[in-house]
Amino acid sequence: NPALADTGTELVLIEQRDEAGNHNGGGLAFGPDGYLYISLGDEGGQNDQYNNSQRIDRDFFSAIARIDVDRRPGSLAPNVHAAIIRDAGVARYAVPPDNPWVGATSFNGAAVTASAVRTEFWAVGLRNPWRFSFDPANGELWCADVGQNLYERIDLIVRGGNYGWAFREGANPGPKSASAPAGFTYRTPLYEYVHGSGTFQGNSVTGGIVYRGSRLPGLDGAYLFGDYVSGHIWSLRRPAGGGAPQVARIAGEGGVVAFGRDPANGDPLLADIDGSRILRLVASDAADNFPRTLSATGLFASLSDLSPAPGLLPYGVNVPFWSDHAVKRRWFALPDPAARFTWARDAAWTLPAGAVWVKHFDLDLTRGDPATRRRLETRLLVKTADGAYGVSYRWNEAQTDATLVPSEGVTFPLTVVENGLIRTQAWEIPGRAACLVCHTPQAGHALSFNTRQLNRVEPIHGFTGNQLDLLHAGGYFANTPPSPHTLPRHPSLDDTSHPVDTRARAYLAVNCAYCHQDGGTAPTAWDGRPELALAHTGLVNGAVNNNGGDPLNRLLVPGDPARSVILGRVAASNGFTRMPPLGSSELDQKAIALLATWVTDSLPARQDYAGWRVANFGSATSPAGAADADPDGDGAANWAEFVAGTAPLQAAALLTPAISADGSVATLSFDIPENRSFQIETSTDLATWIPWPVPGNDGTVRPGGRVTVSGPIDSPRRFFRLRIAEN
Repeated sequence: NPALADTGTELVLIEQRDEAGNHNGGGLAFGPDGYLYISLGDEGGQNDQYNNSQRIDRDFFSAIARIDVDRRPGSLAPNVHAAIIRDAGVARYAVPPDNPWVGATSFNGAAVTASAVRTEFWAVGLRNPWRFSFDPANGELWCADVGQNLYERIDLIVRGGNYGWAFREGANPGPKSASAPAGFTYRTPLYEYVHGSGTFQGNSVTGGIVYRGSRLPGLDGAYLFGDYVSGHIWSLRRPAGGGAPQVARIAGEGGVVAFGRDPANGDPLLADIDGSRILRLVASDAADNFPRTLSATGLFASLSDLSPAPGLLPYGVNVPFWSDHAVKRRWFALPDPAARFTWARDAAWTLPAGAVWVKHFDLDLTRGDPATRRRLETRLLVKTADGAYGVSYRWNEAQTDATLVPSEGVTFPLTVVENGLIRTQAWEIPGRAACLVCHTPQAGHALSFNTRQLNRVEPIHGFTGNQLDLLHAGGYFANTPPSPHTLPRHPSLDDTSHPVDTRARAYLAVNCAYCHQDGGTAPTAWDGRPELALAHTGLVNGAVNNNGGDPLNRLLVPGDPARSVILGRVAASNGFTRMPPLGSSELDQKAIALLATWVTDSLPARQDYAGWRVANFGSATSPAGAADADPDGDGAANWAEFVAGTAPLQAAALLTPAISADGSVATLSFDIPENRSFQIETSTDLATWIPWPVPGNDGTVRPGGRVTVSGPIDSPRRFFRLRIAEN
């Protein structure tokens, strides 16, 4: 914080170019020996794409470095490197003389030039050493190294240790195992776990601390660490007599990026980046006070048919989140009669404390056969004054009631029949911390309780109509929404009356944008919110953090599904790990087919402004083709001509909707290009304009071509204007 730090005291020691934005390590700590230790990632990308992980004679990557910032007598000058800042030829730090590669002439059995060695290195072969710490009792250096596709690892860092990346991923063959030289030796992890969201799984380890204190006596001497994605917090102990480490789950909190110690009493502290807060780990003997069974919650008047109790209202969504073939039902309640939702068109709604959402999961054990449908779980999400929490209930074999699932969640096998074949499907009920990895403040907590999802006709408590109208009429809004005819909605994935682009964007909005948005929790630059034009999402030819080892891979490459990482993530193809990483293991074939069509057919045919400019002006740099130019003098700038699909060099081609009236009904007709949304506004005085509240005027993208919108005329004088936007 510049307000708290004296920036004038900054002294840069090493400053090097980094080709990627991830795998930075990012740890700094003084060891018991007084030297400064620095954790360095492999520079970024996948598969060690910059070939840093098994080099000691190159740049400052893929290692833990150890340097002498005091330049003590006997310490050595570092070898020459362009990244080292020097004053009058003297580096601002020195190298401890007992660093392991001082004077080294070989590495991995191959010769190296001693003067080119990074003598600063203390240990090497690390991918992304995300947080290290020293045990205050014995000085041992503990480090968590973030894995790639399969494993996360915990290491004890020792002098001269090679931890194997990228020839190894943990104790397993790595992406470059075939290139390992004969002289390569490595240290296996003290502990490793596989990817997933089970009790002892995760996707991105966060290194912790060895607790030494009396306030948590059951944890004294244990190493505490967690997983950023699955939200599990664990303790690890090494048996006194040797053997495998003993690991126990002790808590849950998603989004933890660092552990620390309270200097006043040694308490473990956790940095929660999702909640922008520092948490303290405390001991508690009290069991949770959640009802032990679903029947005990009182949410349902009858569990036999899931009839809701008074006040629990059903609702539906336009695009269900993919849940491994499950068939879902949803309800919500506002236990406080004075509580209200605050409606918003595009942003997340404001949700009152005490609001409850219930989602029930059934599964057809024979795909598509409702007669084989079985109840699996019922989840609850509760909004609190400062956040939200979720609990789940697993249905018993008799299908008569459901029992509270432990905090860590549970995974169990199901025997299903798919395409006539019997196989096992794993069903995962995420832990409570994992729930909050997705149901974040940035995403609005209740993920599909928003305008685009609820703008649909659905029966609510015996009344049938548009859900937004019914909620407003029932007094559930603190503010007044306009007519649902004028509000956007998500089209279902198989609704072919909407373009492929729109349906694909709806899928990404529902299944990805809760993390992938401005201010979201995903460490990527693309933004999946549906209100953005495609050009503003960063998706098309957008750079990726992990490119699978191929620098030509991008988020979406028009016409090239093999290099489109978004498609590869959803389909778990082309070497990419599947997304989303939590609570799902089955592929959504309908979504995969839709995204493949989008990439293969729709995106290549899509014309952006640059292509339109070349097509109409013969050049990408012609001044006449600038977006704000009006070469035909018709009052419409080139950008407006591009959006409307009119000819920029023909003044007579200006878009003019046709308007006709038949009694009390007006009809507007006009042509629009592909990938455009429109909204007709109306006024009686040319001063105050509102969206025309008639069907078809919701601003949703329609196929290009002729558009006709009709509605009643409720005033003797009625004016119209048309807004068109690129999507």
